[in-house]
Amino acid sequence: MMRNGVPSQARRAVPSSRGHQFEWAWLLGRWATLRGNADADKAARRLFEIGSKGVDPKRGVAMDELDEEFRPVRPTARLWPQTERLNRRWLS
Repeated sequence: MMRNGVPSQARRAVPSSRGHQFEWAWLLGRWATLRGNADADKAARRLFEIGSKGVDPKRGVAMDELDEEFRPVRPTARLWPQTERLNRRWLS
């Protein structure tokens, strides 16, 4: 089945990793702090906010992968995404 010219199955098969999301939020936030760049800091905070949509409210952990609508693809919670989440929180 096609939706907007893209097979709908392919559209659902684009998981994102919370660990990467939090890592980039941390890297960008660190750069923003070192450069005094308010726009980059705002973007880093937004990345963290979006990444936080992947935190399971019952367990309080960042789930490994979500689809493009923030539904769990892999609701497991490896240690790496948790440490990246903590890194960014320390900068806030």
